[in-house]
Amino acid sequence: MISLKEISGEKKRLLFMCIIMIPVLISWAGILDQLSYKYLDTSLTNASISYVSTRAINATISMFQTVDVGVGVASMQVGQLLDPIRNMVERFSDLIVLAIGSIITQKIFLTIVSSIFFKALLTISGVFLIVSIYIKETPFIKALTQLFIFLVFIRFVLSLMVVLNFTVDKYFLDSQIKHNQDQIHTLSGELESMQNKKKKTEKNNMILKSRIQDYSKQKESLIMNVKIKKNELKILKEKVNKINVSIDKSEEKLSFIDKYNPMSKNGTLDELHKTLDEEKKLVEEKESNIEKINNKVEDIDKKITYDRNELDGKSNGI
Repeated sequence: MISLKEISGEKKRLLFMCIIMIPVLISWAGILDQLSYKYLDTSLTNASISYVSTRAINATISMFQTVDVGVGVASMQVGQLLDPIRNMVERFSDLIVLAIGSIITQKIFLTIVSSIFFKALLTISGVFLIVSIYIKETPFIKALTQLFIFLVFIRFVLSLMVVLNFTVDKYFLDSQIKHNQDQIHTLSGELESMQNKKKKTEKNNMILKSRIQDYSKQKESLIMNVKIKKNELKILKEKVNKINVSIDKSEEKLSFIDKYNPMSKNGTLDELHKTLDEEKKLVEEKESNIEKINNKVEDIDKKITYDRNELDGKSNGI
């Protein structure tokens, strides 16, 4: 193996010049920068989606805090059941916030070190170092070498770390990350389904309550109508009784022959009988109307009972 001492001075300078030019050319090519930007953008998108999902899960769990579930004779809140999940989601969302902040900071730093100014600064540092190599006994070669190494480190350390993270994620963590994201999306979907079901139940309960109120108003109106018609029926019956009394008095005034003679005619008595028949017919109609209204009230009571059972979650079966 050839040692550096066996290499001539000119070849050493060419070798060092090549070593200096390689990071400068890579810096201007920007291949590592593009890979880093792509990975950071993907990470930021995934982290933002996960954060939105966790916030949605947390909001949904908070909404269920006041929902009661009956278990036998006991009752408990759904929010109490979901408390461990909510705490875990909150801690996870805090970690995601830190991750998003870290990604944004890395993007800002990457933007700075990949800027034309920084590339030019690295290039100028390399040029000065190459020039100093060709100048014998230069007092600044050590300082220029340290400066160049420092700039190379700053220029590529972030990109190399990001590429290394990408490699580790791709070959070791991708499946686990995907599994965790799928679990978050599944939980979010289940809670969203519960939320939609709750909203649907609340909407249905509002419809039932509104319908019960309408039925109650109809019932009150019918009951009031029944009272009015009963009063009218009472007046009609009193009128019928008075007509019967008048007929009895008129019949008492008739002679024995007129009373039992079918051919005998009495205008006043005939008129009273005719009026009595008409009033009795009105009484029958009024009683029939009252019965129909009472049947409607019974039907409304059944509807109210049915809707209240639906509202209370009771069975309407036999």
